[in-house]
Amino acid sequence: MSNLWFDYYLIRFLILALLLACGLVAVIFWVLRRRWQRRQKALEQELATCQADHFQKLYSYFQRIVAHEYGKGLDYILNKSTETLEGLGKEQTALRDKQDGIIIKTHELTQHAMNILSVFALEPDKLKKELLNIRQLVESVLLELYPYAESQGVTLGPNLTDIEPIILDRDLTVLAVRNLVHNAIKYSERGCVVDITLTTEEDEARPGKEIVITVKDRGRGIQEADKKALFELNMRGDGLIKTGSGLGLYCARKSASLQGGDVILVSSSPNQGSVFKINLPFAMPGEVIQETKEVIPRHTRSAMRWGVAIAVLLVVVALLFFLKPPQKVALLSYHNRYVTALGQDDGWGLKQVSKSELDKCGKFYLIHLINGKVALLTCYDRFITAPWRPNKNWSDYQDEKWLLGQGLGLDDCAQFKLAEQPDGKVAFKTCADMVVTAADSSWPGDMAWSVVADTNEIKDWEEFTLEPQR
Repeated sequence: MSNLWFDYYLIRFLILALLLACGLVAVIFWVLRRRWQRRQKALEQELATCQADHFQKLYSYFQRIVAHEYGKGLDYILNKSTETLEGLGKEQTALRDKQDGIIIKTHELTQHAMNILSVFALEPDKLKKELLNIRQLVESVLLELYPYAESQGVTLGPNLTDIEPIILDRDLTVLAVRNLVHNAIKYSERGCVVDITLTTEEDEARPGKEIVITVKDRGRGIQEADKKALFELNMRGDGLIKTGSGLGLYCARKSASLQGGDVILVSSSPNQGSVFKINLPFAMPGEVIQETKEVIPRHTRSAMRWGVAIAVLLVVVALLFFLKPPQKVALLSYHNRYVTALGQDDGWGLKQVSKSELDKCGKFYLIHLINGKVALLTCYDRFITAPWRPNKNWSDYQDEKWLLGQGLGLDDCAQFKLAEQPDGKVAFKTCADMVVTAADSSWPGDMAWSVVADTNEIKDWEEFTLEPQR
């Protein structure tokens, strides 16, 4: 028979060892966390320094752009304006050409200004999404650029499909479309057509949920060596133009990517022009675009985790130290006899024996269960089991069907309510609300030595003395 006392304390020590191990892990975690926090703080300071240096470089870079592009552009506008004033009496065609030059340069400077300002505003937390008519938005951009296209001798060819309103950031979408169309006009030869199409396309990730704006020009194309870095900051494409800040494609792609989309170069061939696409996720008005979740502060989350851990530890400690361990006891009946367990040959029953006959099978492990009940484990590693229904003929001598037996499982009828009595004795109530009864000498034959379940009223002969055993 297994030693329940040993098993109980072995489990207790194992759990305590586990708790100590968890505590050690917690201490190691706390030490490592403190080191990680110090390291993180150092990295944050280093990152702040790097960001300051990077910002200073960007600031210097934009200073050079402003000094070069705008100084040169404003000089051009001033000179052409002077020539225009001086040539008011000359041929009108020449005057118109100069006026066209002023318009072109003004548009380029305006585009540069928009891109420079947008670089600092392209942040995810600054998105302002709203319900937009994408066709009207593209048309408004084209209407704004028509004077620039006309001054360049370029024709805009829109082919825009009606699409139901979608949710996007207006400023970012305008920035992406305007940059691509502006570049297409700028790089196209006079007399060419710039095609702008608006359609929807299937997307494997989100079927039927993507809009596509395609811009096709008839310019000189992009050199193969420039395609890889085309969307990087300060990248223009050598040999295409003599001026430019390199911000247009960078801002266009950044504007689309912040909305879950992209800008890609579809194709570009020498003297055949280039084709760019803006892909944006399509979302219906009722669809959730961006949910703002309440973020629990880091220190609050940490406190909650530690609180839960401490609560679990307290529960475990309570279970370990407030639950009684198994007790090895002998059950002494009212008749000064001891309850003992019979072997398999005797039907796995219980009976009473005299003190001289008390052996190891007259000693039981009294196990206190979590539900407040108790169980009695016999020398055969079986649990004492009571009848599952009341004895209606309690006045007659008991039939064998009311005998207590031994069972393998710890079911309901193997669990007893321990009723402590004023005289220090105890009684056991069964699953059928009967009371364990020790028979007396007035019962006939072997029934005088039996242990049965009887009426639910506790009598003297239904009280037992628990004698601790080793």
